[in-house]
Amino acid sequence: MIIFLFGADTFRSRQKLKEIKDKFLREVDSSGMNMQTLDGKTADFFMIENSLSTMPFLAKKRMVVIENLLAGKLHSKNAKQIIDLLQKKSTKETIIVFWEGELDEAKFKKNDIFLFLKKEKYQYVFSPLSSREIQRWIAGKVTESRGSIEPIATAYLSDIIGNDLWFADSEITKLIMFAKGRAITMLDVKTLCAQKLEENIFLLTDALGQKNSKLAIKLIHEQLSGGMPATELLHKCLWHIKNLLAIRSILDEGDTKDSYAIAQTLSLHPFVAKKGTAQAKNFQANELKNIFTKLVRIDGIIKTSRMNTEVLFDLLVMR
Repeated sequence: MIIFLFGADTFRSRQKLKEIKDKFLREVDSSGMNMQTLDGKTADFFMIENSLSTMPFLAKKRMVVIENLLAGKLHSKNAKQIIDLLQKKSTKETIIVFWEGELDEAKFKKNDIFLFLKKEKYQYVFSPLSSREIQRWIAGKVTESRGSIEPIATAYLSDIIGNDLWFADSEITKLIMFAKGRAITMLDVKTLCAQKLEENIFLLTDALGQKNSKLAIKLIHEQLSGGMPATELLHKCLWHIKNLLAIRSILDEGDTKDSYAIAQTLSLHPFVAKKGTAQAKNFQANELKNIFTKLVRIDGIIKTSRMNTEVLFDLLVMR
């Protein structure tokens, strides 16, 4: 059995992956001994083959989760071998789950492994939600967390978060705690939520683009000293830069410069698209790519190093 999860909305795809894992632990093997996760970026063919060839231990089934296989080099070097392996090892006893983060489907439309996985019965695509869908998602998330929110507050929160559900999830948690059992109001959202953060993200992007290290460091330190986790700040910055790159690409193609049309094309909230379009016009694509590369580098080092986060930000901003 093969399950394929991919799409730009990594919050919902991660949720789905968690549901699949939880169900396996609940119904098949509560010990977790028959569940293995591989990093597809770094795993070689023999690691994958060995994992898929291992028989279940004191259980009827085994689950192997392979993350970001298409983000690595293995998929192009060993495509035929991998497909042959999957055809042999995909049995009732072995559940193989592929999770791809923010996969560009257009880029992989001729990729053999991607095409193979796309044909599977259990494939789930997680595209960004529309503005209305975001509002429904917010209302559902608040209810799920045993809270309530006024419709006008839902719409306002949607304007602030765009379609970044990772950010939305953290903001909803703060709002529910702040409301203490009453309905969340628009004033709560204005008071607590990160409209200032959004403004700072725009300012930070400008500062990085202009190589204004002093301002960039000041803005970063403000967020970190205010209690913002480094990974959350990075995720918000990466999401913003990716949006600007997508907008810049549309502007460079010359099809349209209308922010509403851009919002429709990229499934962005009109408010986000309008501000993003204005900012993207101040950058060349290569400038945005350079900023994105810096942020990815910080993210990688944070995950693999104990280096002081503020110092790490400072060093990379100064370069």
